[in-house]
Amino acid sequence: MRNTYQTLFMITKFTNNKILSLFFVFVFLSNYLNGLSYHSLILKDDGSLHAFGRNSNGQLGDGSTTQRNSPVQILSSGVVQISSGFYHSLILKDDGSLHAFGGNSYGQLGDGSTTQRNSPVQILSSGVVQISSGFYHSLILKDDGSLHAF
Repeated sequence: MRNTYQTLFMITKFTNNKILSLFFVFVFLSNYLNGLSYHSLILKDDGSLHAFGRNSNGQLGDGSTTQRNSPVQILSSGVVQISSGFYHSLILKDDGSLHAFGGNSYGQLGDGSTTQRNSPVQILSSGVVQISSGFYHSLILKDDGSLHAF
């Protein structure tokens, strides 16, 4: 029997009723040794995105569902933040746009559907400043201080 626990900690700093910073930490405890997911995302200094690992739900974003045993480039530039959920991934680009890919059974990609996406799709065109993905959910912080969950 597998024991699974997921906890979200939010550390927030408020000044004049506005959120100045928000930091998400996910703790995932299970009998799996590799943590939250079976895939990994790599953000390089040049803003390029690379991914490898299990890809059964398109969570690598390479347009396929083929497992990759070594990193493959997904985007060549513009990425400033990454977050990987269990079967989905989020990326934040330097223009404040949110992109998502992978499993979407519970709407965790935020595109208004439950359709699996094997390549990055734009969810919001601007205004996102922080991203975090959980088991089957996602959280974003927008530049107006609003927090959104899907």
